[in-house]
Amino acid sequence: MKRNFFKMACAALVVTMSSTSFVAYAKHTHAVEKRWVCETNASNAATGSSDAKADNAMKDEPKTATAAFAYAYKHCRDCTKISCSVQEKATTDNTKK
Repeated sequence: MKRNFFKMACAALVVTMSSTSFVAYAKHTHAVEKRWVCETNASNAATGSSDAKADNAMKDEPKTATAAFAYAYKHCRDCTKISCSVQEKATTDNTKK
């Protein structure tokens, strides 16, 4: 009887620890989800042009990883490299969108 109780208590502890780890992972993943920005090595766009506006939006408006890369790819022009990273702090509040 005592042995069964001990096994059940250990199993309950493992389940509790696993679910706590998953919740922590899910919160971290959600926090990073919409904070990606990308940049390209494209030539400098003329000031005020649509390309310059796209370049600024690309690096100043965090998005999901997929959306950020797709936006950079769309506005690549003559680039040969796209670099994406997670911003430490979002410059805009995209968490409610």
